[in-house]
Order: sequence, then C-alpha cells, then structure tokens
Amino acid sequence: MLEHYWKSWELTAPGFEDAHKYIRTITHDAPSATVIWKTRHKQVVTVEIPEEIKVEDVQNRNVVWKDYYEKRFFRYLFRPSLAYREWKNYVLVESLGIPVAKPLAIGEYRKGLRLTRSYILTRRVMNCNDGRVFYPSSERNSDRKSAMEFAEQNMRYLGILHRCGYTHGGFHPRNELFHENNGKLEVIWIDLATIRKPRPWEVAERRATDLREFCDPLQFSAEEKERLMQIYKETLAGQQ
Repeated sequence: MLEHYWKSWELTAPGFEDAHKYIRTITHDAPSATVIWKTRHKQVVTVEIPEEIKVEDVQNRNVVWKDYYEKRFFRYLFRPSLAYREWKNYVLVESLGIPVAKPLAIGEYRKGLRLTRSYILTRRVMNCNDGRVFYPSSERNSDRKSAMEFAEQNMRYLGILHRCGYTHGGFHPRNELFHENNGKLEVIWIDLATIRKPRPWEVAERRATDLREFCDPLQFSAEEKERLMQIYKETLAGQQ
C-alpha cells in the first residue's frame, strides 16, 4: 500500500465501473446530484445514476458520494486518507457480519506526496430512518418497542466489533440507519471512518465512549439500559 502514498489511484467494485466513470464526469451541482452535507473540508452528495448507465443493482441507482478536500500538508504524508480508512472499515465490518452500506468506489489524488482530494462512493440505503427518530423530542420517542429493537441490534453489533479488538469512535444514533420490513426492524451502519484498533491502555475508555455516545441521546430508562448492557456484555463475551 505504500506506493499509494505518492501517487493518485482509484478502485471500483465489480459491476460499478460505468457508473463510476459517470460520476467522475459530473460536479456536485449536477442535476443528478444533491448536496446533503457540507463543511470546509468535506461534501456529502447523493447521486442518481441515469437509466442508460449500467449498474449491478438495477433496483437502486442511488449513490452517496463523500468528497474530501485536504488542506493539511503534513497530516497525510505516508498515511491513508479518511476515504481509504473508511473503505477498509466497510470491508472489515461487513466481514464481521454487520450490515453496512455497500462500498462502490474510492479514489485519492496527490501532488507529489501531498494529498489534495479523496472520495468514497457507497450505495445509498433507501427508505430508511436513523436513530434520531427515537430522540426525546422526536415524533417516535413514544415507540419504545422499536427504539429498543434498534438499540438491541446495535448493542450486538457493537459487542462483535469490540470483541474483535476494534472501537467505533463515531457510534452515534445518527450514524445507524434502519429499515422496517413487514414489522421487522433491520439496522445498517454507515460513516465508518473512525473505526480503529485502540492501544491497550485506550481500550476501556474508547469502549465506554462508544456506549455512552449511543445510549445517552436516546435517554433510556434504568431498566432499558440494564437490558442493553446485558446484551452487549453477552455478545462481547461471545455468548451471542
């Protein structure tokens, strides 16, 4: 991988080649694109791939395009971009049996050693909500059955991740999506750039941070928290 740190490169998932070429020809203000998040160094854009372009999943032509513009010269010398770290984490998390948005393409652009831009494309998860719908001020706060089902699945997945030696670092309800099919709730993870293997002396604190940042905004009762911690601990110990 070291050779990637002094040149530009791209990677495309099988079946997405034509759509990737199309996205490389458009800008964030194209008619098929919609900006949903923008900061100084990053834009997140949804893109609908036109019907005439071949894609592997013909039922879903919607892509999330996360574009980074790096201004810090030294930070990514001989280091992977955030986009590449997220790509690797998608592959890792999916290998653990945790449902994720499918990664489709990635690219890094460098001038010499300097990283100037990076991006990752994932399939957009359609017809979904995220955990913020269960916040106290939200319209579904009173739906405790669904809130607990959402949280229980996430506690199992977090237990798996921690058991395998990784911590999340961005385990917020807003980053955990869910479908509801025939009354059954199914969780999907997104935004995985912050997952990493902590140093031994960091493990306890980072695990506690993951749990706190997920549970605190949802304001579970003491009984609900006890149930969730039981699920997490059993999964962490390999009992589930």
